[in-house]
Amino acid sequence: MRIIRAQWPVGQGCFSTGAIETAGGTIHYVYDCGARNVSNLEPIVAAYARRVPQVDALFVSHLDGDHVDGLDTLLARLDVRTVYLPYLSTSQRLMALAEAEAEDRRLTASLVQAQFEPAAWFGSRGVGRVVFVRNGNDPDLFSERPPERPDPEPRGEGRGPCLIEKGRTRPVTQGAAGQAEVLEMEVNAHIAVVLGGAPLNWILKPFVPRVSDDRVRQFEKKILAALGVPPGTAIDLEALKILLKTPDGRTKLRRCYEAILTDGSGKKHNAVSMSLYSGPETKTDAWKVRARMENHWGWEMITDTESPGWIGTGDAKLKSTQPRAKWRSFYRRELALTRTLLLPHHGSKANFHSDLLRAPLRICIAAADEREEGYRHPSPEVVEAIDEADLRLVHVTKRLESRFRETITKI
Repeated sequence: MRIIRAQWPVGQGCFSTGAIETAGGTIHYVYDCGARNVSNLEPIVAAYARRVPQVDALFVSHLDGDHVDGLDTLLARLDVRTVYLPYLSTSQRLMALAEAEAEDRRLTASLVQAQFEPAAWFGSRGVGRVVFVRNGNDPDLFSERPPERPDPEPRGEGRGPCLIEKGRTRPVTQGAAGQAEVLEMEVNAHIAVVLGGAPLNWILKPFVPRVSDDRVRQFEKKILAALGVPPGTAIDLEALKILLKTPDGRTKLRRCYEAILTDGSGKKHNAVSMSLYSGPETKTDAWKVRARMENHWGWEMITDTESPGWIGTGDAKLKSTQPRAKWRSFYRRELALTRTLLLPHHGSKANFHSDLLRAPLRICIAAADEREEGYRHPSPEVVEAIDEADLRLVHVTKRLESRFRETITKI
């Protein structure tokens, strides 16, 4: 078995891909596909699509533009079998849109539909399944055991490799014309790579944090007031769509969001961002890892290891003690198998803590513009912490020669 991972040079954004090569064929997966400047992203996605026959799994950490603005390009050029998204309530989805509006990001009609009608948005672009990953602590989730679901038929040809969700899932809606099938998966599940009915020692494991209920309730009250309906009323999706179509409505949305920031809720909305682990399930195999950055220095690192795993963090809030502790607890086994970390929020100090830099970690990736441009990520404090920990920082920018690639071979 061989795994090839790549962090593509799209500037301030994220486009991570993986290929899991087995004796029976190859599994392709993608983690996020977006950039602040889409002109940097589109030719990269087009080049990737020419090399890959299809994507078996697309993981979307969250629906911010710099993580999803390339999805239309990707889905127009490649068949994607399953999309994995963090589960959000109606209010949480609206809060994410409100944050985008408050920060003057692109609040497009397409982004609004993707938030509120993901089955239609992805289904109309050829996706067969949308799986919402829910936090295992969500109340009432799977409070009654769902009907036993046999492992799905392999989503591949013959006895080739396939991805199988291991853990409890439940159907929400059936697929229809122009609509993807929708399922929910508990956060404690993982996705196994299976060949000929037998699992291989490689998994994909997403994590979704829990959102502050108090923050959501505050926001709901203000939105209901903006809609002119009594407190406690269910939020009407059609009324929201009308609200979002007008400049005045978007201004109301932004003011609702800004109001909760002055109600003792903190500086920012704690957006839900899904992390992903890709690596072995157990420490039973030895691996050779070749890591290479294609810049003019041409450095590469070749290592024999039992820990070839990778974790992508999206915009996870890992500076704060409690969210970081829950994240570390969830990935406690996987962190012992992880050598590469895609830094949260492009290497921003607002999402980072040096506690993330524990062994066996060797490489930290910052997917961001050049330091002289835009947001100045990775932050100097993050760069210094990585240097003090004697780890390798890989800064993937929009320059083509900054592409980072890892090849992991089972010994």
